[in-house]
Amino acid sequence: MFKINERLDKIQPAEAAFEVTDGLMAFEVITCPDLSAYISKDHPVELIMVCIVSILIMKETWEIPSMKDDPKKWRAVVKCVRKRLTSWCYIIKQAINESSGAPSDAAEGPTDPTNSNAVDILELCHDIKSRHKTVLEKEPDIEMLSRIAFLRHAHAKYSKSTAAMKSSNSKESGFWKYVDKELDTLCQLHNGNNKKISQVLLRILKTDQKLYGSVELPSSKMKH
Repeated sequence: MFKINERLDKIQPAEAAFEVTDGLMAFEVITCPDLSAYISKDHPVELIMVCIVSILIMKETWEIPSMKDDPKKWRAVVKCVRKRLTSWCYIIKQAINESSGAPSDAAEGPTDPTNSNAVDILELCHDIKSRHKTVLEKEPDIEMLSRIAFLRHAHAKYSKSTAAMKSSNSKESGFWKYVDKELDTLCQLHNGNNKKISQVLLRILKTDQKLYGSVELPSSKMKH
């Protein structure tokens, strides 16, 4: 939660605060290493709504009390936020899918290190960031690299799972429900201990480099 708030606090809205920053807030939330769920219980939506209200209060704009008392206006904002988050989920999943490369004849699976055209984790993160014009131009940090590596790891597992076969003709949410379940399992396994969870994510990042290519990692601020 602290990491999410820290990321959102760095976003400085322009005059049209909500219209300009909602896409950037969605990106910061959806790639945050502390995010406990992507679609379950509308957790990301709630985080962004809290931030939007705070921004507009500071800017003394849009008459916050009347907005919150107007269900129609409030629902419109929530709908827009949810749309932004759904868009980013799609973008990230698409980028991860494209990054896995095409298995060679000798490859044993989607994450076999003999895959051709596989994309390393740093290039993958740059690709994700480049897909939206509002994203701040800064190098991916170790936290983002670790979280995206976790998502690629989950994607490889999900692609081979029974759940994927059952939901092949269903909505995009199938994969993200699987991710939320994996996150919940990870959290329960380590009793919500952020230090231990960070260590797991860093191990996944190291494995990702063996599968998709080694990169020079930025200095880590994660607890390990």
